[in-house]
Amino acid sequence: MPVERNEESQSIPDDSETLLATKEQILALWHSLPEEHRATLGATILDNVMSGEYRRWFQVVIANRWPLTTEQLETTYPYIELSELDLQRAHLPDEDIARLTPTHRRTISQAMRLNYIHNLFWPELQQTANIMLESLDNPQ
Repeated sequence: MPVERNEESQSIPDDSETLLATKEQILALWHSLPEEHRATLGATILDNVMSGEYRRWFQVVIANRWPLTTEQLETTYPYIELSELDLQRAHLPDEDIARLTPTHRRTISQAMRLNYIHNLFWPELQQTANIMLESLDNPQ
């Protein structure tokens, strides 16, 4: 069922009844789409939300709703884009920072990511669990 677009439908009044009815209409249309179209539209909506003011809130909702498992660590641990500011925060001299291209920074980030996944995560887990167990054995 095609949705007609006009200037009036572009702006939805801010009263709760109208908003609720609009959300219900969107969900009804959403469920009428084939799954592959829901996936591509979902990616478009996600892109829109992640470039808006609710980005951080949405990230927290996703992380709380679908927490990662350790089995997913290698495939889901984020790739971090290192900026010149990041390198300055790491106390690298400006002349060294200037020598590092974006490709070099991606290589550094990937090496750090793999190091964390394979060498740091498990010892950190053990240490943090031991601290928790100690606090359970010795409540303040």
